[in-house]
Amino acid sequence: TTYGAHGIDAVGSGDISVQNDGSIDTEDASQAIGIYAYSDGGDVTVANGGAISAYSYSGLADGIFASGIDVDVSNSAAGTIDASGYGWAAGIEAQGTGTTTVNNGGDIYALSMDATHAYGIYATGDVVQVGNTGNIEAQGYYATGIEAQGGSSVSITNAGDIVALDI
Repeated sequence: TTYGAHGIDAVGSGDISVQNDGSIDTEDASQAIGIYAYSDGGDVTVANGGAISAYSYSGLADGIFASGIDVDVSNSAAGTIDASGYGWAAGIEAQGTGTTTVNNGGDIYALSMDATHAYGIYATGDVVQVGNTGNIEAQGYYATGIEAQGGSSVSITNAGDIVALDI
């Protein structure tokens, strides 16, 4: 079970698929996540085309959080994401144990208000592929537009503007 404010909360042991085209606004002290999709034994697919706002004044904020074996997150140009947290902020956080793919076309703003990390896109897995055409701004003590960590390979294709500000 998860805690905090989640606009969409999809948790299970098998495959999980989330499609969203509506607006999501979340706010909580400890954890604010627009879309939370987690599987401890299956693949996770998230497709977003709506505006997401996640605000946590003393904890973490993620616009989209997806975790599973193979993880695929797509965010269209209409999918603007604003994630502002105190201890952590990520527009899109995708973590797989196999292949993790993130395709983003929307504008992302991530702000961490404490001496911690802010990521526009944060992706981990064995094979990690990130494609971005949206504009990304990350502000924090450790600010990164796109962070991709792979066990065997990493591929990043970027055509958007990225601003990373150490505040």
